[in-house]
Amino acid sequence: MHILTGLIATALLGYRKKSNRSPLLSLKGPVETKHLLPGRVRFHVPCLKNDEAKRDLLEEKLGGIESVESVRITASTGSLLIQYDEKHLEPELLFAAIIRLLGLERALERTPQPALFQEYASLIRSLDRAVYDRTHGLLDFHTTVSFGLATLGLMQLLTRSQRILPPGFHLLWWGYMGLSQELRARNR
Repeated sequence: MHILTGLIATALLGYRKKSNRSPLLSLKGPVETKHLLPGRVRFHVPCLKNDEAKRDLLEEKLGGIESVESVRITASTGSLLIQYDEKHLEPELLFAAIIRLLGLERALERTPQPALFQEYASLIRSLDRAVYDRTHGLLDFHTTVSFGLATLGLMQLLTRSQRILPPGFHLLWWGYMGLSQELRARNR
């Protein structure tokens, strides 16, 4: 029990194992450092899986660097293994060279989306498509929810029924805001 308490306490206090690894090599995104040993680094570069031209470019340009001993790319996994002379070259420079050669600067700047958000967005897109197909293109999920909220709000205002739901004006506002946001998004 004391071990569990210690683990929880260290997690809450923000204790982290100190790492000698550069923050640049710890980034998650279009290029990720998978393994790092002195003189050897493995990157995962998903865009190399389907693009022979990019693989050839990296092999040629990285292989042409004086301190790089070998460059091996596994096309099926997008793995890039580089062996280099650690006395003359830092792995951060190799990381930066890969980003620059593949033109991934903008992709690196993008804020990554958490997996939960991606799953939620996928669920909403699926619901949107299902409602659209079911209504033969008349409605989608967002407009259905917005109309539903507006209708509930109007009914509550007209009938002055028990307050199980939020006040009618709130429901009307939420419905209106949902519809206006949907219209703005579609007009972009």
